[in-house]
Amino acid sequence: MNKSDSIDAHSERAFVITRVFAAPRELVFKAWTEAERLAQWWGPKDFTMLSCDLELRPRGALHYRMRAPNGAEMWGRWAGRPDKRDGVGA
Repeated sequence: MNKSDSIDAHSERAFVITRVFAAPRELVFKAWTEAERLAQWWGPKDFTMLSCDLELRPRGALHYRMRAPNGAEMWGRWAGRPDKRDGVGA
């Protein structure tokens, strides 16, 4: 992806998902920011999280490895990017 391929979160092409949780804000934050908690719920049903490295910083990343019920393994990576509005990683 190059700079011309990026999408502004406020554009017509942006895909935004919002969800309200019936839980204290602090607990939801921990579920997203602590690798041990993230491993308990991240990914498809019946997949097992084998490794989870989480870098909470601007331009940080989430790098993980999962095992499917059939034994197949997959890796995934979500990389943050600087937010043009305030310079904080998204």
